[in-house]
Amino acid sequence: MDKTAFVTGAAGFVGRNLVEALRQDQWSVHALVRSAAPAWMRDSGLTVRQGALEDAASVAAAMPAKVDAVFHLAGNTSMWSGDAHRLLRDNVAATQGLLDAARHRQARRVVMTSTLGLFQDGNGRINEHTALQPGSIRNPYLRTKLQADALLTEAARQGLSVVSLHPAHILGKYDVTGWISLFDDAANGKMQAAPRGWASFCAVSAVALAHIAAATHPTPARRYVLGGEDASYLEVFAEVARCAGGQPVRSTVPNFVLKSLASLAQLGAFFSGKKPSLTPGLAAVLTRTMLADSSLAQHDLGYPTGRLSDMLDAAHADWAGRQIASRSRR
Repeated sequence: MDKTAFVTGAAGFVGRNLVEALRQDQWSVHALVRSAAPAWMRDSGLTVRQGALEDAASVAAAMPAKVDAVFHLAGNTSMWSGDAHRLLRDNVAATQGLLDAARHRQARRVVMTSTLGLFQDGNGRINEHTALQPGSIRNPYLRTKLQADALLTEAARQGLSVVSLHPAHILGKYDVTGWISLFDDAANGKMQAAPRGWASFCAVSAVALAHIAAATHPTPARRYVLGGEDASYLEVFAEVARCAGGQPVRSTVPNFVLKSLASLAQLGAFFSGKKPSLTPGLAAVLTRTMLADSSLAQHDLGYPTGRLSDMLDAAHADWAGRQIASRSRR
């Protein structure tokens, strides 16, 4: 018998890749979306319902009884303090509503997408035992993800089977708002220098399969760290520029300059009311060394770390395809 999945955030970057992997694995997929579903969702064999995640009754009405896995991918990734109320709604209230519905509908497991940024830098690589960030962290996105994580821990204490996945930076197809924007910057000559941080990068296809493996593992860990190849942002920017045919990127922005620019942008946003492209929270991420140890995920979930060049090739091919499609519609 086919397994049944309930997916939030199915219209997003990781969500679309997860839905594709679930369908290939013969899962029956039910998705909840806040706004109108995109065309691809209507044509992919999904059962799609519209509703607010923070409304547990609405979620329970859309969630099948005794569903095999609830995949909670929906979330708000803004790092701007001006989005504080939306972050609380989308990352905290929505998680609580989902967990309440999962208990009510007797879901067999909840798998939630979190972030590697939830952990402190530690000594070297981040793993599942690395200390979490303090609840007082200034980054509003990470602060609400910590609150969501605490809700998941409480749900586990009450007997619900829960797993959280903590991917590093994710690359691959169907990205429209994240790292994919670097290709636009490179193609338009806007990529001049890179931040000085280092990070692990993971393939979205591997992250999607890790979700399924976490949902079906008989005795999963409470958390899994998902990493991949390590690289400096300079290396990534340079490779993106090469793929997009832009000017080579050879210089970096000193950390204090990047953080100062972020503070100025935040101040400007206070007066304009418009979300800045660079926030102090984002600057703090880009100046960190955030390297992941995926050993547990490799052992339990069969998670492959992958090569950065392959990830960027997949992202570039998807970006280039959209560019061609966009020009053909003009």
